Amino acid sequence: MRALIVDDSEDATFVLGQLLELRGFEVIAAHSGEEALATAEREGPDVIVLDLGLPDMDGFAVAERMRKNAAFAGTKLIALTGRSMDDAGAQTKAAGFDAHFVKPADIDRLVEALKT
Repeated sequence: MRALIVDDSEDATFVLGQLLELRGFEVIAAHSGEEALATAEREGPDVIVLDLGLPDMDGFAVAERMRKNAAFAGTKLIALTGRSMDDAGAQTKAAGFDAHFVKPADIDRLVEALKT
């Protein structure tokens, strides 16, 4: 399973990537919204773990653009953010995310959400 991790923190991307690789994922990384869109289009990931706070556009805008593109109709979108469900849960659902996790996320629960 191919996972695209999108986070402006290279350290966070690296650590999560290592954890996912240990669980059998092929990992691709991006660090901005525009890079995420281009990488997803080029690489065709099965799942995308997307931070909401990106430098060029927020994760909501990235998700909305992906959901308007038929190429991503079957791609699972997971929000992984410091913003709580109370703060951003309704927005993530409206933007087309399949799940919302607050950092630091329980890796087993995150992997389960990625695989189902």
